[in-house]
Amino acid sequence: KNLKTVAYINPKEKISMIDVVSLPPLPEDQCYQIWAKVQDKMVSLGILDKADRQLKNIPYTEDALGFEITIEPKGGNHDATVENTVASIELQ
Repeated sequence: KNLKTVAYINPKEKISMIDVVSLPPLPEDQCYQIWAKVQDKMVSLGILDKADRQLKNIPYTEDALGFEITIEPKGGNHDATVENTVASIELQ
């Protein structure tokens, strides 16, 4: 997919943002979901939709190692479907 994103993290202010540069359309029964990688688990940070093709606040996650965007069933999922990962952002 041609999904492009940039993450901005400010640990001092405890702010996280993601800039979704491009978000290719999905079938009606699917959605994009963003996850934080925290130790050995994935924590959902919410659903991305067409209106999110801009700078979007996402929940700050203290010990995040990175972010993943996956394709999930419409409405989102409790657990990340890692084989459907379309973007991965590693944090240094």
